Amino acid sequence: MKKFCFFVALFLLASLLIGCGTPQEIEDAENLGQSYYEALKAKDFDKAVSFYSSEFFKATSKGDTLQILQSISSRLGNLESYEYDYYEKNSYAGTQGSYTRYNVLHPS
Repeated sequence: MKKFCFFVALFLLASLLIGCGTPQEIEDAENLGQSYYEALKAKDFDKAVSFYSSEFFKATSKGDTLQILQSISSRLGNLESYEYDYYEKNSYAGTQGSYTRYNVLHPS
């Protein structure tokens, strides 16, 4: 029984460690987010939309997305600054493949 508990504890620890983003993964996610927001600051909405996944465009067309970004910019003004609060890493596995998604969360 002690051996079983040891292996269960070891498995849980390994699962937690695997779930953590490496410094390189976090840096890559931050660089991607920075590129996106720099495109928005420059009002280069075509470049900003290039960061969206093909899955996104199944629900909202690229043209509609560009219009939305332009409308937001004209109503709210230029993006002046941005900051990150923290990152969330979510890994998914299923019958149609697996992927990892990073959410960059902003202060509210």
